[in-house]
Amino acid sequence: MKPLFALYFLLHTVTAVLNVQLLEDYLNWQRLKTVVIFHCLDQSDEINHVSVRMSHAFGGRIYYEDISNFSIGLWNHSHVMRIDYQKLGVTIDTTCANTVDLFRVISAHEYFNASYHWLIFGNESTKCVLNEQNLNIDAKVTLVITAEESGESYDVYDVFSPMRRRGMPLNVTYMGNWSTHWGLNIVVHQTEYERRFDFGGLWLKTAVTPLNLLHHSTLLEQLDSNGTVEQYSLHRFGYRIMQVVMFKHNFTLKMIRTSSWFLENTDGRSNKGTIGQVATKQCDFFINPLSLRQDRVAPFDQTIVIAVAKMLFVFRHPKKSQARNIFLQPFRIDLWIGVLAVVVVTATILFVMFWTEIWKERYSYEIEDNRSLSLMIIFGILCQQGFAAKTYLSSSRIILISTLIFSVLILQFYSTYIVGYLLITPPKFMNTLKHLLDSDLKILIEDIAYNADYLKTTKDPVAIELNNRKIRNEVNNFVNVTEGIARVKQGGYAFQCDTAYAYPLVKATFTDKEICDLQEVYLNPIRLMQIPLRKGSPFTEMFRITFCKTVETAITRYHQKRFFSDKPKCAKDERETKAVHFNDVSTLFVGFTGMIFAVLLTESASRWASKVCDCV
Repeated sequence: MKPLFALYFLLHTVTAVLNVQLLEDYLNWQRLKTVVIFHCLDQSDEINHVSVRMSHAFGGRIYYEDISNFSIGLWNHSHVMRIDYQKLGVTIDTTCANTVDLFRVISAHEYFNASYHWLIFGNESTKCVLNEQNLNIDAKVTLVITAEESGESYDVYDVFSPMRRRGMPLNVTYMGNWSTHWGLNIVVHQTEYERRFDFGGLWLKTAVTPLNLLHHSTLLEQLDSNGTVEQYSLHRFGYRIMQVVMFKHNFTLKMIRTSSWFLENTDGRSNKGTIGQVATKQCDFFINPLSLRQDRVAPFDQTIVIAVAKMLFVFRHPKKSQARNIFLQPFRIDLWIGVLAVVVVTATILFVMFWTEIWKERYSYEIEDNRSLSLMIIFGILCQQGFAAKTYLSSSRIILISTLIFSVLILQFYSTYIVGYLLITPPKFMNTLKHLLDSDLKILIEDIAYNADYLKTTKDPVAIELNNRKIRNEVNNFVNVTEGIARVKQGGYAFQCDTAYAYPLVKATFTDKEICDLQEVYLNPIRLMQIPLRKGSPFTEMFRITFCKTVETAITRYHQKRFFSDKPKCAKDERETKAVHFNDVSTLFVGFTGMIFAVLLTESASRWASKVCDCV
């Protein structure tokens, strides 16, 4: 205790109030490893002595800043108040003559924020000084006032304001006390969130864009409406979530309406659009939820994900692939080749067996016919026609029986697929962006800035090729959601849109069969939506906690069900009789027509040949 007492005595004689043991307890309480000490001691020898003593009492890094000759214009605040560390402790004795000038610079550059933990040694008049400072809801300022002239006891206060620059009062909350005998005694055990959740009727400025959609109502009526979600409604969703936050924290909103997002305004130079308003700190936050992207990390403070938006290609899937005939679809190419190989090999073996019967037994016209028709016999067995002729060798019979068993098994698999194709929904083979690119479907894009921005900035080679081949070279393929869904209903079109408000339109206009035909393909990745705040906002941590509570209590989920529609389910009637369409069996009619022409052509050729012979 002797080194600490010597250090305490030195600091007490120099600064009159600063207590090193209290400072050490505060740093341990806040778990700080770096501290800046503002002092008004300009004797270098004594500072070196204090530094040595402090190094023994505190194991972290300590920086000393002399404000005896403080000058507002010459002080390098960015160097002293650097935030290389996650949490920086700062302490000052307000009895120093230049404290007010120092606080003026600190307030102007918003250093009373969550990154700095201030321990201020003062008196009752210090509260009046702090009342003039730029203190916000996230300020971590601890004021200690000596309770005894001996300096052995202090009262500890937590000082903050919802937002002092907007006229909100200063809040000085008694937290406990400190004494040399008992150390730091905190009697208020509420969390910082619980102590500060009431903003006291503070007003916050927000930016909102309804994308200039046609509405016969005011902006507030539109945001608060319960109408059907049939067009862009993320601003309505964001407002419902913010209503919960407003009720919890007791604040009001002043809204700035913009025409669009202006997605490129993230450099903090232009205030156009909702993004420009918040990036230039003209507003405190968005009402419209925004997706998290790399270029938006720097200009905004992020909160948490409150919704997931899907921007997809929606189209009616073709019933079957045009690449293969329906009668060839049950088996893959390699299996068809295997079946053909079995037929050829079996016919060859059977031909040899019939030839052997003629050679070993006796010549017979019936066996001779069988030998010449070996291939046709195998094809007949494969088509379940059986075999009625005579055979004399057991090997021939084994070949025929084996072929019959093979044909029965093959037919079971083949017929099961054909019947199942008509009874169940056929598998949808177009499920990637590459499939969509190679198809004959025409491409339509919803006319909103998100889609145009993605197509302009994407690095996906398939998306780039799709843009070059099917989007950029087309005319009038940027349409609104109503027209786009109507084209999808007609068939032959794929429409890129936000499904949150496109699917309610699908449910209202599509039949059950058309809904069953719907297929989705991703162009944009899934967008994780959140409500961002301006960079350095004092409300970031409070809003994050409140948003987490809305997610945990399913409030967010309730509104997601309201404003984010899922894909309509395919309602199939199991009792419905499945009809076979002409397209399914058109190949049979083509083959039958070919046979008729072949017979007529053969008959015509025979008559012509007989007439020629008669003339000769």
